[in-house]
Amino acid sequence: MLRLPKTLTDILSDAREWHVETGGKHYKLVVNGRLAGVLTKGTGRQNYRDVLNTKTQIRRILSLQS
Repeated sequence: MLRLPKTLTDILSDAREWHVETGGKHYKLVVNGRLAGVLTKGTGRQNYRDVLNTKTQIRRILSLQS
């Protein structure tokens, strides 16, 4: 199972609803019905750039829907 980084869980506390969909090689993070990011499976450690981009996407989704 995916363990989300703390930077993402802090921002997700402001979302109405969010969930993680499991794919073959990736996890899809869906926030308020929109795809916010794709995180890779495997190593257990996420690339810093992937987490930063996902964080930005979450913030963008939350600002558009408020």
